[in-house]
Formats: sequence, structure tokens, C-alpha cells
Amino acid sequence: MAESLNIHDWQELLLVAAAIELDIFRELAQRPADAGELARRLDYDSRSVRIVLAALEDLGHVEKKKGRYRTSAQIRSLAVDQESPDYAPYSILHRRNLAERWLTIPEVVRSGKQVERAYTKERRMVFVHSMNDVSRRFAGAIVNRCLRRAPDARSVIDIGGGPGIYGREFAKHCLKVTIYDRPEVLKITQSELSDGPELNFASGDFNQKIPAGPFDVAFMSNIFHIYGPEENLKLLRRVHASLAPGGIAAIVDSVRGLSPRAPLFAVTMLVNTDTGDTWTEDDYLGWLRKAGFENISIEDVQDNGRQLILANKAR
Repeated sequence: MAESLNIHDWQELLLVAAAIELDIFRELAQRPADAGELARRLDYDSRSVRIVLAALEDLGHVEKKKGRYRTSAQIRSLAVDQESPDYAPYSILHRRNLAERWLTIPEVVRSGKQVERAYTKERRMVFVHSMNDVSRRFAGAIVNRCLRRAPDARSVIDIGGGPGIYGREFAKHCLKVTIYDRPEVLKITQSELSDGPELNFASGDFNQKIPAGPFDVAFMSNIFHIYGPEENLKLLRRVHASLAPGGIAAIVDSVRGLSPRAPLFAVTMLVNTDTGDTWTEDDYLGWLRKAGFENISIEDVQDNGRQLILANKAR
């Protein structure tokens, strides 16, 4: 993510997210313009554009030269250039959506229930693509670690893997990959994944069932924090049944006590889920052992605030 963006300043976060949504950065990256010209080009209110551009300039996200604004190099990498390793516009929009949910903390604490909301197609799209933004930098290294543990693996099921970033990485190693997710998620991403390595898709609810397999690797990223202990243990038992003897379960998540982001991330789960939380090393060890796994290891994902948990099914 661009170093010039302070995502912990709520005003800056909301302003940059708005500029992304309004296509201001993309438009100014293509053709610099003064405030009036940009307002006419995008059919926006001229006073509003003038004020927003002045604030973005003050923050260093647009630059002004001879009266005309252009997108800064850092923001171009973040929000415009899809080939940039820093490209992550959906991550910013997702953080904006999360900020709205955090405003419900008092009501959630009083009632113990998340505040119901309309989950629009647009919000689902932002969430799904933001998962790619978050994982893009680390997916290759994580997949390599999984395959060092399972060097003879030939098949993978990516559970809840609709965004496809990990599935593509596994497929690059010539593994047969099945991405399993809800149909509404696959509807967003399946066509976008068709131009990469060959992938198989299966739709369903992993809280009810998962494909029978047998698979050599069951990969699960950003799942366990959404649910409570009962659901997580049941999922791991389903995973164990779907694996071939000697197969591995691979979990990527923020482990409380190991990840510095876990306590605050748990608040995000509080306002967005009914039973979610961040879970400790002992929690994961307990679930995995009860589900029948052995040879359990937990290691940090460098600079990502997450951990990779690996466990084997007995041969």
C-alpha cells in the first residue's frame, strides 16, 4: 500500500475512498485538469470538486502544476495502475465500509447482535476483490510453504477461495485446483479467473458440506475468524474427511497472541458476524487435534500480520 496514505486517519481514508469511487484519480492520471475542467468532464458539482482536490493536494495524493491537477505517483500505483504490486483500490473501499460498521459498536455491545444491513452486490464485489488486494503480495510465498510440506501433492481444494488469488498460485505448480465458495461469490470472480491457469469451480456452503475429494491439500484463508468454536471444529472435521491419507490442512489467519492485528481485527468480527472472533494458538491446536490432525505447525507470514497453520492427516 502506498506509504503516503495514512489508513489510520479516518478523514484521509474516507476522502481517498471517495476519490477512488468517483474515478478522480484514474481521470487525472489519464489527463491532468483544473478543478472546473474535471468537474465538467465527470459531470460533477464544481464547488465540490474544487474542495476535494484542494484537500487531496494538501495530503499529497494529487499534484498541481500550472493550475492543473494530476494524480501523484504513489496513488497511481495504489489506485490506477493494475500492473503495480501496490495496486489495492478495493482494499481502501473495504476499509471505508468497515469504518461504517465500527460506528455500530455501541449497539452491538448492548445487544450482543450485529446490526442487520443490506449486503448489496457492490459491497460484495468490493469485499471479494479486497481479499485479492490483501493476499496478492504474499500468496506465492504461502503456497510455496504449503508445497514444501506436501511436495507430492497433486490436488488442492481452496475452501472459501472465490477471489482466486491462492488458487491461481497453486495452479502455477501444475496442481489440480478446485475453488469452492458460495455461488454469489463465484458469480463475481469466475469469469475474471478464466484468463489464468485452469481452475475447477464448485459452489456450496462449507458450513454444510465440502466436496468429497480426496484432496492432497485443503487450503483455507480468512475463514476461521468469521465463526465460533463449534463451526470451526465441524469444518475441520469435514476437511479431515475430504483429505487423502497424509494430506495437509493449511490455514491462513490472524492468531491472537501472535498477530499484532488480532485484537482490533476481532472488533471488526464483532460488528460483522454473529460468532466470529480472533482465536489463539491453543484454540487452533485444540480444534485440529480433535478433528484428527497431527504434526501441527504455526509460523508467521512475513509483514502480513497473519499466521500459516499446517497440519497433516495421518497416513
